[in-house]
Amino acid sequence: RRQKGIFYTAMYHVLLHPSDIADADGRVRGPTGQVIESRDGRYYSTLSLWDTFRGVHPLLTLLTPERVNGFVLTLLDHHKAMGYLPLWTEPRPGAPAWAQRDWSDYLAHGYVPIDKISNEAVSQTLELGIGDDAVARVARSLGNLDVVRTFETRAQGFRRLYDTQTRMMRGRDSKGNWR
Repeated sequence: RRQKGIFYTAMYHVLLHPSDIADADGRVRGPTGQVIESRDGRYYSTLSLWDTFRGVHPLLTLLTPERVNGFVLTLLDHHKAMGYLPLWTEPRPGAPAWAQRDWSDYLAHGYVPIDKISNEAVSQTLELGIGDDAVARVARSLGNLDVVRTFETRAQGFRRLYDTQTRMMRGRDSKGNWR
């Protein structure tokens, strides 16, 4: 009985968000503060790309497949307005500095160096590698081999953080020294 209560409480929490914040006519105040018309009448807030890594999006795909297109269209609407995909969709103009990624260190080293960010260098490298692998797979299905080569190579950056002695992922600085 206790396990059942925990399960249903967790399911309730999973299904609380993302929230459709579009008005009945499909309009919403977008990320720039301007009123925009959503593509399909829905616009989701509290929608996090990072939830893909935690498994929430795959679960929502199974539980509420009718909402998935709206999630994707919200991300695309945000990109159209702001020029980037959001870490979180929020009804506020601009994005905080931490939400803007500077790719130069990742591209130069193949990983996020620990001396260039305050924390989470290893997890950011792993997440970026998963995204790079996904881009390579989509590019392969479209026959774009130049993009495939670029992103398949980038997706292997995680290997630079694997320490064969400890058999764990470890942070490295921009000179290649272990944490």
